[in-house]
Amino acid sequence: MALREPGKGAGFLRFLVKVVVGKPRPGMEKEDVRKILVVRIDERLGDLLLTTPLIRAVGRWAKERDGIVKTLVSERYSSILNGNPYIDEVLTFQKRDFFRHPLFFTRLLKRLRAEAFDAVIDASHPQVFSRTSALLAYATGAPYRIGHDRGAARLFFSRPVPVLQPVDQVTEAEHKRTLLHPLHVPKASARMDFFALEADNTGRARAKALDFLSHVTSKKGAPGGPLVGLYPGGRKKEQRWPLEHFITLGKALNMHNHAGLVVFWGPGEIQLAEKIASRIENAALAPPTDLLELAALIEVMDVFVSNDTGPMHLSSALGIPVCGIFLTGAGKRYGPFGPLGRVVDGIDGPPSPDAVIGAVEDLLSSRTTTEVKV
Repeated sequence: MALREPGKGAGFLRFLVKVVVGKPRPGMEKEDVRKILVVRIDERLGDLLLTTPLIRAVGRWAKERDGIVKTLVSERYSSILNGNPYIDEVLTFQKRDFFRHPLFFTRLLKRLRAEAFDAVIDASHPQVFSRTSALLAYATGAPYRIGHDRGAARLFFSRPVPVLQPVDQVTEAEHKRTLLHPLHVPKASARMDFFALEADNTGRARAKALDFLSHVTSKKGAPGGPLVGLYPGGRKKEQRWPLEHFITLGKALNMHNHAGLVVFWGPGEIQLAEKIASRIENAALAPPTDLLELAALIEVMDVFVSNDTGPMHLSSALGIPVCGIFLTGAGKRYGPFGPLGRVVDGIDGPPSPDAVIGAVEDLLSSRTTTEVKV
């Protein structure tokens, strides 16, 4: 995938930031870095989860130095980071403020400057230059402003980092690890983190999931085998495995593995999920969920099967065996990886139902003996 170049105006935006908050602070030795900001502001569940290994690496390194780590993330998915022990504070960002409420945006820029960060890491996509993310990083005035070197990055970052090539043949974890090099931060494993369920003192989400599980397993004729979650949706329709393939998969798992099926869905996807659930014997339609409830419901699955979308990454972060279905060759970059992950990638089109069935059955046969390495 070729790197995308920015449009005009990046230099003018940098000039405006200087007018509002002034020039960046002068350089400093990396040994003196104590206060760090990690920026990931796009409104995508998977992207923020994929950034958690970087946050963990920075957090561990900072704590050894009595340092502080804060994050700046989209308000929509900020709850993903609830309970994360590697973060001292989660700052939130709403992109609409940039256009609709410039005064709010100006206040954010001034707050970022007042925080006096020593280093800021822009963890946005390595192949796509984000003006907004780069602008926020520049506004901190941190001596170490780290981001991938693409587009107009050198106008905003004091430590631009080369993008590994070819972009889609390198795992997202490896792309993120390169951002640790300027500060000599030791890399962490690619395991994603999700602590929000443990941080939920009410237990509301897990109680709802267990209630649903009890309802599904107590139904007359319910299979007594493993419980498999299916996620046929996804933000990009061109990345969705065909409906008929999901039905074939569900019927095979029901027949040969006596599996119970739960069909998950997100905004605008309930009709798709209903079509699949109605054509598989004993398949249940997942209830409406918020993010925490979705995590709790995935947590009670024995295996989760999903297109390349946020819930696939969430299941991996929860330590649930997951089969990720890819149609465009992106499986090498986005996983899921590790002993509990299986990637089925059609490269130039949908993989066959047999390929996915084989991967899921492999996960089912090994789920009781495999451990996750931390």
